[in-house]
Amino acid sequence: MKKFLLTAVLITIGSWVFAQERIAVFPFEDMENVLTRNESVMFYREFSNEFTNRSAGRFSVVPRQEVERLINTEAAFQLSDFSARAKTAEMQRVLNGTQILSGLIGKLGNNIRITVSLYTYPELQQLPGGTTVSVANKNELFSKIPELVQNMQNEIAGGGTEQSIPQGLMYEIVDGRTVTITKYIGNAATVNIPSHIEGLLVTTIGKTAFFDCDSLASVTIPSSVMSIGETAFYDCDSLTNITIPSSVTSIGERAFFRCYHLTNIIVDNRNPAYASIDGVLFDKNIRTLITYPSGKNQRTYIIPSSVMTIGLFAFYDCDNLTSVTIPSSVTSIGEGAFHSSNNLTNITIPSSVTSLGRWVFSECNNLTSVTLSRRTQVGNSVFPETTRITYRD
Repeated sequence: MKKFLLTAVLITIGSWVFAQERIAVFPFEDMENVLTRNESVMFYREFSNEFTNRSAGRFSVVPRQEVERLINTEAAFQLSDFSARAKTAEMQRVLNGTQILSGLIGKLGNNIRITVSLYTYPELQQLPGGTTVSVANKNELFSKIPELVQNMQNEIAGGGTEQSIPQGLMYEIVDGRTVTITKYIGNAATVNIPSHIEGLLVTTIGKTAFFDCDSLASVTIPSSVMSIGETAFYDCDSLTNITIPSSVTSIGERAFFRCYHLTNIIVDNRNPAYASIDGVLFDKNIRTLITYPSGKNQRTYIIPSSVMTIGLFAFYDCDNLTSVTIPSSVTSIGEGAFHSSNNLTNITIPSSVTSLGRWVFSECNNLTSVTLSRRTQVGNSVFPETTRITYRD
C-alpha cells in the first residue's frame, strides 16, 4: 500500500460529510497471484459495493476509480495544494477518525486465505481484530464477501472497545484473532453475549457452550457471530425464543435440542444461509427444515412444499402437535426426526421418501397408524410397536 496513494485518496474524502465514519476501501494485495487481474478488479468492486450497500449511510467509501484517477495527479498535488496552508488544515480535519480498510489474499496449503484489516492513517498501524477466512477455491472466496463485509462493519461499529462480559461466560482466543464462547456457568435468566472481548471479535458460540443452562430464558447473539456449534443450547429448558443475526452462516446439529419451551426461532432476513417461517428454522432456500421449536403451541403443521429434507431430530418432543403434513417434495427424513412427539396420532409418508432411518417416530406413543409405500425402506426402531402400518401399493 503506497503512502502517496493514501494521501491523495484522503483529500477526496474531505469533501464528504464529516459526521460519517470515513472508510477508504483499498484494493486487496494478492500476494501469490491467486486471482487474475480481472478477477482481482471484480473482487474489489464486489467487496466495495457490498460494503457500501450494507453501510446505509453510516460510512463513506472511496471508489476505485477515484483512487486510480488521483494517482495520476499526485505530483501536482504535492507541489501545490498540499503545501497550501488552507488545504493542509482541511486535510488535518479529514484525517481525524479516518481509517483504511484493506486485506491480503494468499495460499495456505491447498486453501486460499483472505485477511481483512483496518489501519490508522497516516501511521498505517494495523488495528486489533479484523477477520480471516479460509476457502477451498476462488468461487468460494467470492461467496464469502458478504461475511467479510459484515465482520468488518461490526468491527467499525464496535470500535474494538471493551464490553461487559456476563459473569460465568467463559471464552478462548483463537489464533490471536477471534474469540469463541466455550461455556456458560452462570445462572442468569438473560445473557447478552458481547461482540468484542479483549478487543477481538466474538465469532463463534462453541459446541455445548450453553449446555443444560436451565435458568437461561433469553440470549442475545451479536452480529459478529458467524458460527453456532453443535448442541450449543442443548437442554436449555427455559429458553423461549432466539434470534439468529445475519452474520451466522453455520449452525451445528441439534443446536436447540431439548429446548422444551422454545417457541420461536427468528432469523434476520439478510442472513445468506438460514431463514425462518412462523418461527420454524430452515435453510435459506427452504429446502431443509432444520428445527421446529418444541414449545410452539400449534396442533397441526403443514411443511412447506419446497422442503426436500426434514433434518435430524427436527420435530423432537413436539408434544403439542397432533398432525404433520409431509409434502411429496420431501425425499429424506432425518434420524429421530419426530422422536418423542407423543401426541401425533397418524401420519402419511409420501412415496418420494425412499427410506426411514433410526428412531424417526420412536417414542411417539400415541401414533396409531402410518401410511407409506412398500418401496420405502424402514430401519430399526422407526415406529412404536403398537403402530399400525398401512401400505398404499
